[in-house]
Amino acid sequence: MVEQFDDRWAVPRKAAEHYYNLIYHTKTGLYSASAQMLGAAAAIQALRTHYSNYGNGYQHEHSEMGLVLSEVNYLVSHKAETGYANANDTLEMVGKIALATLIKIKLDEERTYRPW
Repeated sequence: MVEQFDDRWAVPRKAAEHYYNLIYHTKTGLYSASAQMLGAAAAIQALRTHYSNYGNGYQHEHSEMGLVLSEVNYLVSHKAETGYANANDTLEMVGKIALATLIKIKLDEERTYRPW
């Protein structure tokens, strides 16, 4: 099943980390962020949270997926509250991008043995 994973919605790790920094470390990043940027940033935040709570030894994908969807909900809701939301800034779109990015990063880690 993993071999058939379609990563067209996934954001590469390096770009995802860049988007994470823009959104979480600058005041204007969230307002101008696209759905792709929001999803990628949510994936990185979920991985960072998971790693800080459990370290490298705990590899439970359901926990990471739950964290990423929670982060997507937070970012989409927060952006909507600011009045800067776009038509593509939906839970479905951002969530799809975030989950695909998370899965792609995890698959790449398994291939290269580069955990968080």
